[in-house]
Amino acid sequence: SQEYVKEHWEQKDVHNYIKAQWQEIHDAIGRDDVDLLDCLTPPINIFNNKEKYWSNELDSYSYRQGTNILSFSLRLERTRCIQVLLNKLSSGDLDPYALNDYLPYRSKPICYACNNRDLNLVRELVECAHADIN
Repeated sequence: SQEYVKEHWEQKDVHNYIKAQWQEIHDAIGRDDVDLLDCLTPPINIFNNKEKYWSNELDSYSYRQGTNILSFSLRLERTRCIQVLLNKLSSGDLDPYALNDYLPYRSKPICYACNNRDLNLVRELVECAHADIN
């Protein structure tokens, strides 16, 4: 009925808006724009004045970011972006489970740090991002 159609379109609009937010974050990392990255993380989902886009409001598939933003920063060697994200993780402004939860181990930031023998980054990931070392 009409209520179902309205709800379906609202969910689709929210999903598209969230996808656009993730794209903007990835673009900021790609440009090494730490000021914009700092403003965007954690962004507030302005659509319908909802909570942060990784809130429990949506299931994990709905708010999946595609490429993990910390892994993406590491792969591009965006040191300043990495630091912004680690600071956000440390302060609690960025949910560590959004960065670690659904990824295969080889794609996780902790795996990248171990493969590159970056013990300082491993330590920061364990302390700030609650990286699973098992």
